[in-house]
Amino acid sequence: MACILPDSEGSGTIPGVIQLAPSYELVVIDCPPSLDLLTVNALVAARQALVVSQSALFSANGLARLRRTIDVVRRSYNPTLELMGAIINLHERNTIAGREQLAEIADCITIIGDPVPKRVVLKDSAEAQTSLLDWGTTDARNLASIYRRTSGLLMEGVGNGTP
Repeated sequence: MACILPDSEGSGTIPGVIQLAPSYELVVIDCPPSLDLLTVNALVAARQALVVSQSALFSANGLARLRRTIDVVRRSYNPTLELMGAIINLHERNTIAGREQLAEIADCITIIGDPVPKRVVLKDSAEAQTSLLDWGTTDARNLASIYRRTSGLLMEGVGNGTP
């Protein structure tokens, strides 16, 4: 797997991605949460797009804009671009807004795996530079399990027409 990150100016390394892509089974292009030039170039270069989003009002609105952008990219530059779906992060299932926004997102895009709940342990383990598995709490193990299952779904080909 290759992971491509934007440089400090946010300009793309997309030509490099296109050259590298045949050498890898999976290339991940991490884009900012905006529909800027880097994101559009990444969509032009990609075969599939995977979205990581929150179950929040502004995220749901952003997903609608992203779907329109993907449609434009398909029509103009990349007719084979496929939207795999979304991974929902920082989900607040105990709030009415979190449940309603999740339902709204699920109406317009496939949700891959279980929504990742919002937990303090994510920030704590990141700040301590410790993996969730090494953190050792029940919350950390539960989150690690969700991430592992979701990764498994992605590697099995969710978005490629196979469950």
